[in-house]
Amino acid sequence: MSCFLRSPGFVRRYTAADLWWHLTEVHDFWRYVVAEQTMGPADYADPVRPADAELAANYLVGLEELIDALAATPAEVPVWTWTADQTAGWVLRRMVHETAAHLGDAQQTAGTTPSIDAALASDGIDEFLQWFAPNVPDGNSRRSLRRPRRVSG
Repeated sequence: MSCFLRSPGFVRRYTAADLWWHLTEVHDFWRYVVAEQTMGPADYADPVRPADAELAANYLVGLEELIDALAATPAEVPVWTWTADQTAGWVLRRMVHETAAHLGDAQQTAGTTPSIDAALASDGIDEFLQWFAPNVPDGNSRRSLRRPRRVSG
C-alpha cells in the first residue's frame, strides 16, 4: 500500500514502510535534541533503517523515547530548532503536528478517511504560517526546512 504526501507544488509517494521510517527518523532526531538539550545537531548520528518487518516495533520504541524526553523536559528549556523559538516547547508542538499529519497519511494508506481535531488543525495552520511559510520566500516548497544533512566524501 502507498499514499501520496502533498505540499504546494510537490507530491511524494510513500509506502507504509517509508512512512514508518520517516517518522522514526524525525522522532529520533528531535528526541536527541530534547534529551541532550543540544543547541546544535552536529553530533547527531542518523539511525540505521531496520528491515521493513521491524519498522513498526522500532517506531513504537522511538516514539516512547520521544514522549519520555518531552515529558521530562520543561517547555522553556533551550534546545536547537531551525526557528527563532529555541525551546523544547516548540519541539513538542512540532512533533504533535508532524505526527498528526502523518497519521492522516497512514489512514489514507490503510484506506480510511483521515480526520483531525479542529483545534489541532487550527493550531497546525498557525504553526505553518508562523514557521514554514516565511522560510519559502521564492515559493519553492522543496527547499529543506529540516536540519542540514551531512555530506560524506
